[in-house]
Amino acid sequence: MQREAHGIRLPRTAIAVVALLAAALPPAQAALPDARPPAASEPALTEPAPPGQKPKPVIELPRGQLLYENHCQGCHQSSLHIRNNRRAKTVAELRGWVLRWSGELRLGWAAEEVEDVVQYLNRRFYKLAPPADESAPR
Repeated sequence: MQREAHGIRLPRTAIAVVALLAAALPPAQAALPDARPPAASEPALTEPAPPGQKPKPVIELPRGQLLYENHCQGCHQSSLHIRNNRRAKTVAELRGWVLRWSGELRLGWAAEEVEDVVQYLNRRFYKLAPPADESAPR
């Protein structure tokens, strides 16, 4: 599902990410003299931070999940990953599919971003065993 804001169509998850990021920014109270502090009954979106440091968000989502939800979920619904005839049968094959589609979409993901998405998908949907060389203690 997409929403239109200022003539731009955005996936619903992108709007949620923007809201989380906006909540992490310090409030501009000087620009808004009538702004009121949140009531005690309102949920806090950030944890208090020492002076001079940014507040830490209470909700932290894994980067792989954010990347997947913002770039992949528009075409891939979760049913794709839980169907009986999945194409990826190993973590290496799953990584290949993530690489293929990130390239098709020209996302320019670094190796760490690809790996974050692979790990998220494997934890969330696939639950594939890691290759023998990855599961060995280092």
